[in-house]
Amino acid sequence: MNHPCELMYQFSNAKIYGKIPGICRITGKESVGILFDKWVKDTFTDHAYLKPGTIISNEALFCFEEQSKLLMQMTGRNKPQRFRTYSHIVVEQEWHLLSKAQKPEIYDLLTNTDPLIAVIADSGQKHLLFKHRIGTWMFENETIMRDKINLRLLKETVESLLAVKFSKDEIQTGKYQQWKILECGLPFWQAQENKFKRWRGSALFDLAVWLARPPEMITNKTKEVNNGDKNNSDRGGKQTAFAFVDGA
Repeated sequence: MNHPCELMYQFSNAKIYGKIPGICRITGKESVGILFDKWVKDTFTDHAYLKPGTIISNEALFCFEEQSKLLMQMTGRNKPQRFRTYSHIVVEQEWHLLSKAQKPEIYDLLTNTDPLIAVIADSGQKHLLFKHRIGTWMFENETIMRDKINLRLLKETVESLLAVKFSKDEIQTGKYQQWKILECGLPFWQAQENKFKRWRGSALFDLAVWLARPPEMITNKTKEVNNGDKNNSDRGGKQTAFAFVDGA
């Protein structure tokens, strides 16, 4: 099976970072690149994911880029971008590069397609692509088996509580302000809580809470779509997809 870095490399136009042969410490495959010991920094902490080898391959280096002109072009930004800042979803040879502002697009891709790669970044500070397991969802460092039905159910239930002014922190921790429960009605709150309390603490629940939006955000987004958002590219609100054509 291909490593996620190998799949992503198909979008790189075969960019060459180095030509030293060896076994890649990221993919575990024989390839060419640069010496791993010369590349790695003291701040690298993901040693548990490393394979035996001597190099970091061109395929892996593409996914670790900190100054990507390709991402700059895809996002419409005015300076090179970091891979770890964005979520990466690959569906049928099409790479969707998405920012945190694009949670509706991320949700749509997760629930209506079957991505080979689905890496969802929240902090933007972690290198995630090289840890991903093909065919699963990854939210930060957590691997999640695809579960469209329960993701939909959890997100809708979370949003029903957001609509009556509960916060994401209350929903995620289960520590609710009592006056809010009384205000919305105990039966309604209990019914929603019962739908997801067994999921609390799971990565799927955390993803659903992260994707959920309060009603005012949904309303504002609808207005943006209707009016046309002239500043999308400046704030990373533009969905960008890059298609790979075999042999191109």
